[in-house]
Amino acid sequence: MPYQTGTSTGPADLLAKLVTFATANGWAAGSPSSGAVLSKNGIVCGLNATATDIQLRGALGAGPGAWSAQVNSVGTTATCNMNAGPFPAYHFYSVAESGRELLAAVVEISAGVYRHFILTQLIKLGTWTGGTYIAATNFDLSTFQYPSLDTGNHCYIADANNNSAHAHVHCDADGRVNSWSLQRTASDTGTLAQCTGSLRSGGILWPQFRAGYSRSSLRTLLIPMWIYQNRSADLRSKLGQIPGMRHINIGRYAVGQQDNFGGDNYQVWPANARGPTHTDSANGSGVANSGWYGYAYLRT
Repeated sequence: MPYQTGTSTGPADLLAKLVTFATANGWAAGSPSSGAVLSKNGIVCGLNATATDIQLRGALGAGPGAWSAQVNSVGTTATCNMNAGPFPAYHFYSVAESGRELLAAVVEISAGVYRHFILTQLIKLGTWTGGTYIAATNFDLSTFQYPSLDTGNHCYIADANNNSAHAHVHCDADGRVNSWSLQRTASDTGTLAQCTGSLRSGGILWPQFRAGYSRSSLRTLLIPMWIYQNRSADLRSKLGQIPGMRHINIGRYAVGQQDNFGGDNYQVWPANARGPTHTDSANGSGVANSGWYGYAYLRT
């Protein structure tokens, strides 16, 4: 699977390098009036670099307008909050699994602190229109919120416990057409234009994360990253799984370590910054960490 690593001077340089990497691996670069547009196999996303952030908006088609105003754009920006740079390292992945694409960026924004953003098409369950999923990690940097792993002010990929909607999925359901659903907390099932994930304390797969690794075999679970769509009558449907990427408890892994799972090689990174335990209680107030929350990306 295509992979690239390097250093970056800041968000604008990072985005330029991502576009070069993506186009070298089969993604098309549009010609927007500002920012950038990348597309492949039905995935369309407008991207923009500010002085400190990468911004993303899913769309259903590429056009000549601004990055944020592509055809049937979601209308809400997913922001990966970084800093002005320079960035010690970035890691780009272009992965295909079960016929679905994933373009992912893992960015070390300062020593030991990471951000992630992805453009993908879900491995869908059933037959329905849509599947593009655009997501970014975003962390509340206030002194009160920063060290709290499960505050709704943070946004993780495939998150079930966030308030800030830094992810969205295209899903035409219940009579909606060209519709995007914003990723929110799992506790809200009453809003049709919302989706949720399977991770963190509000997610259905949180017990698997807490289980960590087997003490007898020292093997760790790779946990699927599911996205769910709110439906009528306060119900919810499982839409599908993110390809080429898994949630993982990184308690027994070093940052950036690679491991073999069933014949596939994955590389492991913390969601934000690796903590000494699965909770943040050992670190005290104001310390940047995400405990043992982590992501595993398919390498080979």
